[in-house]
Amino acid sequence: MLDLSDNYELDLMSLLKELSRVAPGSNQTTLPSLRRLNIAKVQSYYSNTPVALDAGFFEMLSKKEIEYLDLSHFYIKELDLTAFSKLCGHLKHLVLKNASIITNHIPDLGIFQFDGNRSCPSLETLDIRNLNFGYFMHAINVAPGYVDKSIIFNLFMPNIFHLLPNVKTLLMSNVLHKDQSGETNLTDSVFNLTRYEFTFRKIDISNNNLRLFNVSVVLHPNTSKSLNETDFSGNGLVYISPQAFHSSICIQHLNLSGNNLNEMLKNHHSDFEILLNPLRKLKMFSLSNNGLTTMPKNMFTNNLELRHLDLSDNFFIQIDFKFDHLNKLQILDLGGNRFRVLNVDMFLQCESISQYQNDTNNISYIAGDSNLDVILHKNPMECKCDDIFIRSVEWIVNSGFVRDDELLPVCSLDNKEIVISKTASKKTKDYCHLIEVLRIALIVGIVSASILVICVIIVIILRRRLNKKNAMERFVKKIKVGDKLKNLIFLSFCNEDGDYVLENIFPRMKEEVSLALECDRNLVCCGEFDFKPGVSVCIEAMRCIEESAVIIFVVSKQFCEKSWCKMEVDTANAMRKPAILLMLEKVKLEEMTPYILKLFNRYTRASWVRDQNGGHPHPSWPVIIKSVLELGSSFNVENQTREEYLSEQYVADSYVNDVSISTHF
Repeated sequence: MLDLSDNYELDLMSLLKELSRVAPGSNQTTLPSLRRLNIAKVQSYYSNTPVALDAGFFEMLSKKEIEYLDLSHFYIKELDLTAFSKLCGHLKHLVLKNASIITNHIPDLGIFQFDGNRSCPSLETLDIRNLNFGYFMHAINVAPGYVDKSIIFNLFMPNIFHLLPNVKTLLMSNVLHKDQSGETNLTDSVFNLTRYEFTFRKIDISNNNLRLFNVSVVLHPNTSKSLNETDFSGNGLVYISPQAFHSSICIQHLNLSGNNLNEMLKNHHSDFEILLNPLRKLKMFSLSNNGLTTMPKNMFTNNLELRHLDLSDNFFIQIDFKFDHLNKLQILDLGGNRFRVLNVDMFLQCESISQYQNDTNNISYIAGDSNLDVILHKNPMECKCDDIFIRSVEWIVNSGFVRDDELLPVCSLDNKEIVISKTASKKTKDYCHLIEVLRIALIVGIVSASILVICVIIVIILRRRLNKKNAMERFVKKIKVGDKLKNLIFLSFCNEDGDYVLENIFPRMKEEVSLALECDRNLVCCGEFDFKPGVSVCIEAMRCIEESAVIIFVVSKQFCEKSWCKMEVDTANAMRKPAILLMLEKVKLEEMTPYILKLFNRYTRASWVRDQNGGHPHPSWPVIIKSVLELGSSFNVENQTREEYLSEQYVADSYVNDVSISTHF
């Protein structure tokens, strides 16, 4: 092989003249045994100098029996196909990768006939990947918008392939450049190629922006038998007709990766499900990177020879299609999907295949074939403590399906990535045990803390009740003794209501208080009976209020109008004495004094209900007296000094047996 690639300063014609020169005294040219010539990137690559592949070019090359010719990255201004036919007696492999044919002249393809002289029967491999096919792209671009591009393909492609009757490998990836032709939609057409007996084994039409391939392809029977591998990857296909493979019954390798066939599954589910039905000899199939979230249940019904199924880089979260009948499956690639756990159905189907493959009595499984490998790497699996995930981990570890350490799946455990290997199951179980212990400890801690808080609250409540009871006992004792607080109640009323109050309210109140406290001494004070003669009414009112624990105002309209009553109200307020309103009648809010209005709005009050027996309070006397005792006790506790408190406790303890409060209320 002569490799002169990347010699961009080398003059191409000078090279060919030298190779075709006959040495003096000899009938042989230079390098007579040369069979492989690589002149990629020579002369034109860096300078964009056009090269004419004309009659002179091919005439000089024809003097060598070249079998392999690499013209990659050539900038071709002229292509003489008639002259090219001179190489067709021996040329087997032609490479035109990344070359550009810049002429817009469409050559006359009709001069090539299938007569063995005009075609190129020796050519076996044609590599035109990323070729800028100038005249063909020009024909597409100048076609009217209403002309379907499939018509142009029908006109030109058979004639081009007509030149290549024995080509086995056709590589034409990225020939329909997006920047020149945009998306290509082939719709409702029939490519009838039954007149052309091609011998294609591999066809690569990837990355050609074929968005729709709604085409029925009909091949010559011999072509159907020879075609082994087809590559449609990277086209962005949203639909491919099942009829496209109707004649390709012997295809063993089909690559549909890098498309958008999720759209076909969504909009044409039935067509997608039968897409592979004719391909009974299919061994390798790729649907990688198609945005799929699910698969039809019976997608692979007829593909019993399938060895390699690539569903990687999609959006599967579980396997819901049937594949346990694919007993010869060796690789199931599910990497780069969205699996968080593995569903039970997948376990069972994989185990069914494994059991079949490990059965030494099963002669239908060829000896030497490798067993099933499942690739699960790059899935966002989470190490969880539920039974399904634990079973997933144990299945991955114990099944033997995932054997390549570099492709083992990982899961997130406590913000760390753990490779799901033999140690992952133990680590996951240990972690789950730790989480369970922490959970139980947390629950126990919360319950214990709750019990403790409840106990503390109960103790506080009981202590407050006890303190309240003790304070009440001390207060009652203090009232009975008459030390500082000589009266339990100071009853305040106006002169206009005096007769009614002294006849109906005061006697009953005095009686009920004595009964409740079991005390014979009068504990209810009023001005009519307790003011000292010859002393200022104001001073006496202040004295009585100061010596009383609780003030009860008998409120009426006249009460709110009298200045003396207002003075008593203000005095009680100034001394911060607890007070209860006993409403003798309904009084408008605007008629009340500010302090009376404050008590009326802020606190509950009692009312006097007149009846034939002189009337009665609402609520009843026991309730009112209980409120009086509680208010007086609280006021007593809040306003006594520490020395008074200690002294009072001492006295109360000395006479504790003498203190009693009637349970009558």
